[in-house]
This record gives sequence, structure tokens and C-alpha cells, in this order.
Amino acid sequence: MTRGRSLRERLAGLVQRGALLAALGLLLHLIFYAGCVVVEPGVAAPASELVRVAGGAPQGGGRGSLLYTTVSAGRAGLVGALRALADPGVELRPLRGEVPPGLGWEEYTELLRESMRESRAVAVLVALRHLGYRVSPGEEPPVDVEPAGDEIGGESAALVVALEVYRQLTGAEVAGGLVVAGTGALLPDGRVEAVGGVRQKVLAAERAGADVFLVPRANAAEAVT
Repeated sequence: MTRGRSLRERLAGLVQRGALLAALGLLLHLIFYAGCVVVEPGVAAPASELVRVAGGAPQGGGRGSLLYTTVSAGRAGLVGALRALADPGVELRPLRGEVPPGLGWEEYTELLRESMRESRAVAVLVALRHLGYRVSPGEEPPVDVEPAGDEIGGESAALVVALEVYRQLTGAEVAGGLVVAGTGALLPDGRVEAVGGVRQKVLAAERAGADVFLVPRANAAEAVT
């Protein structure tokens, strides 16, 4: 009987400790993790998925292609936080540093999609001007350039989109047949601006087999760490 009671007591103690740990995990989630975002490598995919020029060169794929890169971000949970501790390519960032004040997560996501649409228009403008076309912001392009998707957000694909428009219009081979991935925001005058998530984008490019990664000068140090 003594042994039986001792076993039951040990089992009850284990259950109590398990419940305590679960409650502690939930408390930590509510206090800390719920106010964070998990950022990790996204995809590195052909830039032709984002823009197409009517009558332009065929879509890039395989050797000699241009790849845009993304990060994957989502509200943090306990599992995501543990992954951030174990994987150097995964970061845990405060939500308030990623999402503008007053916006919910869905509103922020839509804001990023709108930013993508605007940055793509800037990329087309820059590419056409580089090719000698006279075009101003807000004008209809003199060539038929169509968006090919709105599935990503942000402005960081603009540099690669501009290069893809140039490639499709000229039929030029990309960097001697290399697979070139990259990231970078663009201003209408062609200047390249810094972007976020460079470390995660480099990892996405490596996983996709890219030979070269284009990055804004301001992000160069982050790209090699």
C-alpha cells in the first residue's frame, strides 16, 4: 500500500509540474511572444513571376535567370520563438518595430501589398528610362508592361523587377548565364535604397542555388555576416 501511494503521489506530482510548465509557457506567450514577429527566409523565385513585357524575351528560368527574394514573417508563438533561439536564420522581432502604430496585422499585410504595386511601377519607370524611353511617374508606359502577381509585399523586389523588365525588353543574357538573386528598393531616379531582412534573403537565395546576390550598398555588411 505504501508503494502504491508513493507511485500515485509521484504521478500526481508529475502532472502538477506539467500543468505548471504549460501555464508558464502560456504566460510567457501572452506576455512576450504575442508582441513579437518571427522573421525567417522566404522564397527566391523568378522575377518573371512579378512582371511581364508583351512581346518580350521568354520568362527566365534555370541558368541566366533573375530571382527576387523574400522573407516570411508571422506573429510569434512559443514554437517560433524556440526556433529563433536554435536557428541563426530565424529572428524574433518586436511587433511594434515591424507594424506601424494603429495598424492590425491584416491591415499591415495589405499595406505591404500596396507598397509592392507602387514599387513595381517605379521599377518599370527606371528600366524604361535606362533604355532611353521618356516616361514620367504616373504616365502609362510606352510599352505594354503588365504585373504578373501581387502575392508578395513590400518594396524590396524593385531592383530585381527593373532588371527583369530590362532583360525581357532587350533579350540580354543575365550575367553570363549565372543565376542572380537580389533585393533592393528603388527611387524614380534609379538610386537603390536599403531594405530589411537581408540575412534571411541571402539564405533563401543560397537554398535556391543562386550564384550571385545583388544587395544595396548600405546592406553589404549585413549580407556577408
